Amino acid sequence: LRPNAMDDHSKKILEVRKIVKERDAVRLNNDFDKSDFLRDKLLKDYQVTVLDQKGGPSGWKFIDGSSNKLKPGMTVPIEYSPEPSNSSNSKKRKVGDSDNKANKIKKDSADSRSKAAEVGSTKQSKKAAASDEQKRNSNVLSSILKTPENSRNVNGVLIETVREGNGRIATKGDRVAVNYVGKLQSNGKVFDSSTKKPFTFRLGSGEVIKGWDVGVAGMAVGALRRLTIPPEKAYGKQGSPPVIPPNATLVFEVTLCKVL
Repeated sequence: LRPNAMDDHSKKILEVRKIVKERDAVRLNNDFDKSDFLRDKLLKDYQVTVLDQKGGPSGWKFIDGSSNKLKPGMTVPIEYSPEPSNSSNSKKRKVGDSDNKANKIKKDSADSRSKAAEVGSTKQSKKAAASDEQKRNSNVLSSILKTPENSRNVNGVLIETVREGNGRIATKGDRVAVNYVGKLQSNGKVFDSSTKKPFTFRLGSGEVIKGWDVGVAGMAVGALRRLTIPPEKAYGKQGSPPVIPPNATLVFEVTLCKVL
């Protein structure tokens, strides 16, 4: 890439920021149906979880731990730039307007007294609505990040130990032989498996998808692991047609047979 060139991940960050900003705006208007829709869109299309803050802008992060900050000196395309301020078009108040200003202040004062109870009630309603939304978001986030017993999340890959092994430990650079069954998380459909003989590859050398290099490392011979691999660590946006659709999360059950 040329210095300061806009790479795909930087574009993704800008798109996420734009959606998060839009979502913050609809939350201020108590449009929580739209807010929930945008939260689900961020999760499905960008693998982003939203961290709402009470009375402030939302935070967010990528599930796989990728940075959500642009590189220093990055040139932002005009379509992602904030809209220019209209302050330059504002007009100064003339001295002759002082009487009108005084009358307006009196009117505003009277209006504020009549609306005080309504404002207080509205604040309470917004506070209650925001609290309900935070509970919904918390439940969604918990369901995403919740890991089953005997499992851990490593670089976005959920590793569940189904059975411990008692043989040699597989480390980076080892050539390993495994048996496996691969399924689509969305519908449980089996798309591949080692039926005739174990599959061999060199661990950590990029011969397989990233999720395998992460998930098989540290296994002992005889161990069985269930790996839940997000698109970024599998086949990404393009998928592997016609078997694996775009942005597919994959689930593999992998048994380490040998360290060669």
